[in-house]
Amino acid sequence: MPLNTIPYFIDIISEVDETGDTTIVGNEEAVREFIRNVLNTVKGHKKYDPLFGTNLHRYLFEGVDLPTSHQIASEVHNSIKVNDETNRVQELNVRVIPKPDDNAYEVNISYFTDISPRQQSLQVVLERIR
Repeated sequence: MPLNTIPYFIDIISEVDETGDTTIVGNEEAVREFIRNVLNTVKGHKKYDPLFGTNLHRYLFEGVDLPTSHQIASEVHNSIKVNDETNRVQELNVRVIPKPDDNAYEVNISYFTDISPRQQSLQVVLERIR
């Protein structure tokens, strides 16, 4: 009889806790950290994987408008799918809301994973620092 395997994903959070140790997270939190890592990495900055990350920094110096928000949504969606080599992120939906008064974009990402029947979500605000 074949074994039934349950996929389990782990990731290491780059933050250090009060004891000086890094934190290991699993399953849904690991996928969320993977998405954050993709969004926070500029393409070409990861030495042995130059295609990892996004080019979101290019859009932050444009005007905050609807056409740019569509380009950001496309960049986020494509970057997550291209970098998800194990196909952990499924039914990915990215919605970007321009916030011209704040000179920012609100990025809402919803997705499913093959390890959980519940929809997961992540909200990120993109804004130019200077």
